[in-house]
Amino acid sequence: MAGNITPCEFWKRPAEAPTVLDNDVPALLVAATADPRTPYTGAEAVHEQWPNSRLLTVSGAR
Repeated sequence: MAGNITPCEFWKRPAEAPTVLDNDVPALLVAATADPRTPYTGAEAVHEQWPNSRLLTVSGAR
């Protein structure tokens, strides 16, 4: 039952201020649509906020 608990579960929230994406540094974001730990919607949200990024989607991969 406790096999999936990570140290993050016990951190006080917020641990730090949110990162602000306000630069034009190019970035390649790689995300899988079936990743059980990192929701694909999060990658889409980062891509929308990062003007010079490209999102590479791996469909169905975990």
